[in-house]
Amino acid sequence: MKKGLVFCCILLLASCIDVDDYGDYWGKTIVDPALAGHWAKMSEDEDGKTTGQEYTFIVKNGAYEVQSYKDGQADSDGPMYPVKTLNVGRYRFLASGPQTGKIIRYEIANDTAAWYVLNPKSAWAFIRKNYPDQQGFYRGDPDNPDASNIPADEPVSIKLFDDEVFAILSAIPDNEIYWDPDTQLKKIP
Repeated sequence: MKKGLVFCCILLLASCIDVDDYGDYWGKTIVDPALAGHWAKMSEDEDGKTTGQEYTFIVKNGAYEVQSYKDGQADSDGPMYPVKTLNVGRYRFLASGPQTGKIIRYEIANDTAAWYVLNPKSAWAFIRKNYPDQQGFYRGDPDNPDASNIPADEPVSIKLFDDEVFAILSAIPDNEIYWDPDTQLKKIP
């Protein structure tokens, strides 16, 4: 799981959604062929410029092996494996696994991959308002998700990825109130 954390932090410099247990949903993951290849992280400040951070997605035994590079040097933690795509309604998530891991939402258009981070405050408000009895999501201590001392920026996590979590995650509106656009990668030919 350490590599999952390292990958998400390096890729997005923000938090992914922790998954404590994929349940049967890891079996529903796929290898998204659009991710295959070599990608460069785009600068947030300068249009068309890259940051020197690059990633390779190589298919290995039915999943991706993802290696990150900074200025041509491979990350010292080595590649992350297995990584697959989990389709959740209208959304696609990069998922590290297979039992526990992290997910991060992405979209690919042409040769650009856009990555989105779930806004914990807005998402938690949406979940609590629309699904007050849900048991799949938590913030802070999974055994006490309603604790009053949880900071507003505490990430939303998933206990068990099941049909309820699938339905709730796919119902979160697709806008910047809930999904912060974070990183863009450009495919390198």
